[in-house]
Amino acid sequence: NKKELTPIIPVIFYHGEKRWETVKSLADITRGIKEYPELKEYLPLFKHIFYELGELEEIEEVENLGLKVFLLSLLLARGFKNPELLLKTIFLYLDNIPGDYEYLFVATTIYVFNKIDIDLEKLMEYARELRLERREDLMTLAERLRREGIEKGIEKGKEEAAINALKEGLDVKLIAKFTGLSVERIEEIKKEA
Repeated sequence: NKKELTPIIPVIFYHGEKRWETVKSLADITRGIKEYPELKEYLPLFKHIFYELGELEEIEEVENLGLKVFLLSLLLARGFKNPELLLKTIFLYLDNIPGDYEYLFVATTIYVFNKIDIDLEKLMEYARELRLERREDLMTLAERLRREGIEKGIEKGKEEAAINALKEGLDVKLIAKFTGLSVERIEEIKKEA
């Protein structure tokens, strides 16, 4: 009745500014080992896979498309020197990802929108190179994100107007009437301010 374990492969993704010091095992970077070296003998000595996300060329060597897109997105988040090239590369790989990785396409696209400032025209330029199905998915998602951004902006504007009105001593019901916010929401804002 022994249950087989799923293999776990330690992978380190490093995308910091400084160069990573190479370590032989994860035990070398485990907290508390220097203070209590006797614990080292109880730690499993796993080899690990290490990715230092410094350059695009290093990521190009990765074979798994999903992992490659993930690593490229991390590189984009770090502030890659040529974000447009990186974005084109990400979308090129996303276009070739199998259908069962649809979540990765959606998650990466949302992440990219939140991470870099890109207008819809520029996005359309990249989308023209995608196959029709992906292009439609991307544009639908982009439009939804744009609408949500506008809605959040409008809501934030209403809340800022309510804060200013509260500072001026206006009545909560009057503020609700002018902003369209509920009396309850204005009361919450009043408590938070």
